[in-house]
Amino acid sequence: MKLLNKDANERYKSWQGLQNDLSECQNRIDENNNIEWFAIGSTDYVERFNIPKHLYGREKQIGELISTFEKVSKTGVTEMMLVSGYSGIGKSSLVREVQRSAHMHYGYFASGKYDQMERSSMYSAIIESFQGLIKQILGEGENRLAMWKKRILEAVGGLGTLIIDLIPEVQQVIGEQPAVLKIAPAEAKNRLDLIFGKFVNVFVQ
Repeated sequence: MKLLNKDANERYKSWQGLQNDLSECQNRIDENNNIEWFAIGSTDYVERFNIPKHLYGREKQIGELISTFEKVSKTGVTEMMLVSGYSGIGKSSLVREVQRSAHMHYGYFASGKYDQMERSSMYSAIIESFQGLIKQILGEGENRLAMWKKRILEAVGGLGTLIIDLIPEVQQVIGEQPAVLKIAPAEAKNRLDLIFGKFVNVFVQ
């Protein structure tokens, strides 16, 4: 099962290691018509240095995140968890550990990050997270795409252009939308807040 191990670090790291083990199997068959037990991978050496993706020393925090996610997926009750800490200590890596659980439950994982050097938009991280979410949806079959199109259009009505202006990828799901009526800035902001809230609700039902 070494070739099929879920953990990439436990698989063969070089083709030479695999070839040597297969050659050893063939030699044992030729000599004894049987493959007796031997330690596989003994000549398998990594050809380059790889930093493992596993996050060490954060088992407790990872456990809390995953257990909360699994509880929410079963009960449907919304919860919010906050992760804080200094820059560079691994907050993003910690949150990404939830991604595996999300996929196991046939869920979606969306993430966005505010860059302290990039302050062009106060919504940049939210937009980034939905861009990633829409890309996941676009990878699904036609029936699923049609379902998402129907839900989004029912939520935003004839104001889909407002969402497309924020998240251009949405147009690939709902198609081109009619222009919206121009209104005063204060009213436009309230309208956008209302429609974007309805758009978000599509994915949290």
